[in-house]
Amino acid sequence: MDRFTELRNQDIPLNWTSVRSYDASFANAAKDRFGSYKAAITAFGLDYNKVNLDRLAHRIEWSREKAIEELKEYHRKYGSFDLLNDRHPLLNSIIQSKFDNIRDAIESAGFDYDASFKRRKWSKDKIIAEIRKKHETGADLSTVGIKKINASLLAVTSEKRNFGSGEKAIEAAGLDYSKIDRYKLAGRKSWTKEQIILEIQYLNSIHEDLSANNMIRMHSELIAAAGHEKSFGNWENAIKAAGLDYYLIRKDRYMESFKGGLFERLLRKAFKIMGWKIEHHKKFRFDDGVCVPDFVDSYTGDWIDAKINVGGMKVDTSIEKYLTHFEHVAIIYLTGKPRVPIRESMIFVPVTILYPELERQGAGDLVKDFELLRKGETKPEWQTQLAHFIAHHSDVKDSG
Repeated sequence: MDRFTELRNQDIPLNWTSVRSYDASFANAAKDRFGSYKAAITAFGLDYNKVNLDRLAHRIEWSREKAIEELKEYHRKYGSFDLLNDRHPLLNSIIQSKFDNIRDAIESAGFDYDASFKRRKWSKDKIIAEIRKKHETGADLSTVGIKKINASLLAVTSEKRNFGSGEKAIEAAGLDYSKIDRYKLAGRKSWTKEQIILEIQYLNSIHEDLSANNMIRMHSELIAAAGHEKSFGNWENAIKAAGLDYYLIRKDRYMESFKGGLFERLLRKAFKIMGWKIEHHKKFRFDDGVCVPDFVDSYTGDWIDAKINVGGMKVDTSIEKYLTHFEHVAIIYLTGKPRVPIRESMIFVPVTILYPELERQGAGDLVKDFELLRKGETKPEWQTQLAHFIAHHSDVKDSG
């Protein structure tokens, strides 16, 4: 156990790959003595999942003290800790790595946790009572309507600890959702242009996939209303009216390939600026095929894949393929809500965790590029690159 302390004092990451690379005999001995490396780390008094997250987080020079200062600054700016994940996703990610939980972080910063949130404390009974109250007054209980009259109510109804969705909350209140949601396909004439724009902007703010294919599958009433001749005529016009760039919203195979490649190029540039020794597209050959992760971190040995959306179907496919052959995999993602790793030996890391170091290195423009891509916005050169990309791949397809 003294050896673990020595390694930590030397700022050596304590994940299996790093320790094995630095001192293989100790790593193997710890594994043999406790039955597994995870058991050894646990016996040392550390959270194995946090050790895994620190495989990347340790490189960004964030300490508990810095996180506490950021929390104090956040409270000075907003007067509470409401919407922490939305307003400061990086800080929220660091808290997960450096503290036991959000309460631990807030109390470590000297605040009373229970008094640190302005938003109303919602229980299931209070949610139901509020829904019934609004219904009795004739209020619009559609997604758009609730968002306009009480955004916090809309948010809490969708939390897993409550009902999981607005529809389930309305049904729990004893109301018929099909009658409450006046904006179902049959009633799409009730949508105004303003309501369509508000809904698109709301879905974009929570990083919903706004491609036509996904909207037809998940929000058919909205895309149908947007396409009505009395509103916008088609989905592209509605997206543009909402202030978004349709070129980065559309989701065909060319667009998705382009966005993924762009994110990977930006990430590669970020690694170079921060001085990380990274191998790009290194091939690993196995009996059953070849694995080519986007990056390999020469310091930790991690395989790193860049993904536009952490919830995409291809993410799990990549993870399963990689973990068949390698122990530690990190997914750096641009959009999507934090998710639980499907295995203990892999981690999900938002790209926002890189922002402070990039800012310190004078690469604020690169941070802006990441944010443009994350928000579905674009730059003139990206549109030019996209046009060339599509033309090239169309020519290849035609010649084939």
